[in-house]
Amino acid sequence: SCRDFVHTGLPCVDVPRCGHSQNGIAVINQTSTGKGFSQSNSVVSLCFDNDFLYVNHTAHKQSVLDDPGYSKCCDPIFNSNVAEFFISPLFPKDGAGPQCYSELDLSPFDVLWNAGIYNPNRTSRSIQGFQFPCSGMGVTTETHRGNSSWQARERFAFELLNCPHKCPVPDHCVASKEPQPVYRANFYRINQLTSLPGGLCSGDRCEYMAWSPTLIDPPAFHEPTKFGYLVLAK
Repeated sequence: SCRDFVHTGLPCVDVPRCGHSQNGIAVINQTSTGKGFSQSNSVVSLCFDNDFLYVNHTAHKQSVLDDPGYSKCCDPIFNSNVAEFFISPLFPKDGAGPQCYSELDLSPFDVLWNAGIYNPNRTSRSIQGFQFPCSGMGVTTETHRGNSSWQARERFAFELLNCPHKCPVPDHCVASKEPQPVYRANFYRINQLTSLPGGLCSGDRCEYMAWSPTLIDPPAFHEPTKFGYLVLAK
């Protein structure tokens, strides 16, 4: 359980099997830089079954939502409003954090960007991304937009999550379709605060939020030493 990771000082969620009375909950209410609370917030609900991890990200206080015009798989949706999810199984040799993980991003307009990430130095300055198709890889998504919120409902096959795409690190792949006991992960959101020229974030027009703040300024998400823990129920 999460009690086993209290000593790390990093956030943790106990994730139950789907069908229990309450899902695991991760709250995103801080800026990624760690310099205070964000103006908006998100609630991420989690559960799993034998084949999939289910992630329901509800983005609250979305006062402005411009459409940047992205529509194709792996368009650069991270330049605007987006829900991002980085995840890797917990490997004993990872030390402070994984060198390989999956990045799974979804826009309010149901456009997906996904890749396996190789991050040898575990910092945002050393990443290599290996994109993969948005269909046929075990990822299912849908989005719903409201007046001041939007929701990303996602389903990820453990077969994908257990083996980050094209990771060059030996032994950094669990060749299994079954859920693993523990994952390292972080949830992020980029939230538009005011009208965006061309629908793209710039300067202080957007806020950058994290479940587990990366403490990097200017904002940077690829800091796996700050990934929290998802502990799946036995």
